[in-house]
Parts: sequence; C-alpha cells; structure tokens
Amino acid sequence: LLASSAASDVYKDGLYLFDVSLKELTYKTYALGDNIYCYYGIENDNSFNPIASTGTAGEYSGTITLATDSKWGAQFYIENAWTAFYGGSDGKLYYNGDGIMLKAGTYTITVNLIDGTYSAVQQ
Repeated sequence: LLASSAASDVYKDGLYLFDVSLKELTYKTYALGDNIYCYYGIENDNSFNPIASTGTAGEYSGTITLATDSKWGAQFYIENAWTAFYGGSDGKLYYNGDGIMLKAGTYTITVNLIDGTYSAVQQ
C-alpha cells in the first residue's frame, strides 16, 4: 500500500477490506472505521444500524432489537450504504453471504472481521 507517495496520501494506517475480482481484474478498498452497520432484514425497514468498534482491531459489538422476525436475515455492512457486506451462518461470516436469520428480540451482536466470526446472543 505504501509503494509510492501517492499511495501513502490515499491509504492511512488501519484495516482495509479488499474486494478483488480476478475475473474482471478489478479491486475496491474499504477502510474499516469506528462502526459497521447492521441491516436487520426486516420488511419495510432498510435502515442501517451502527455497531461500534470494541477497540480490538476488526471487532465490533453492540445490542440490536428486532421488532419482528428477520425475513431476509441480518447482514453487516462495512459502510453506511449498500456496498460491501458480510452474511453468515453457524457463527462464521461470509463475504456477500446470505443473511443471518434471527427471530424477533434483543441480541448482543459481536462481529470479528479478522477471525471471520460472529455471535448473536439473545437476551
């Protein structure tokens, strides 16, 4: 990343997600910030709900409340937009993966993007 002065002006210290297409020979980068964003997968609710960094590199945790069952499954977005996201199942994260099916209720969510894991503990 720091091969040239131009690169050092663009990329700062921190963690980045690289979305690489070997078929199209393209890539995109996403800087990991203080939050990731949870889409609940609930009908008529397209909002992104922030989940804060724990201070451990790549780890985020927070509480979410679903008023109804998640129809399409919860997903974790790197930005507050319909861009790079993770879905998952059985505690494992998958880039651009299917949503994590959750029932209505309040959950403590912990996501570790470095380990590729998540937990959703219903309260």
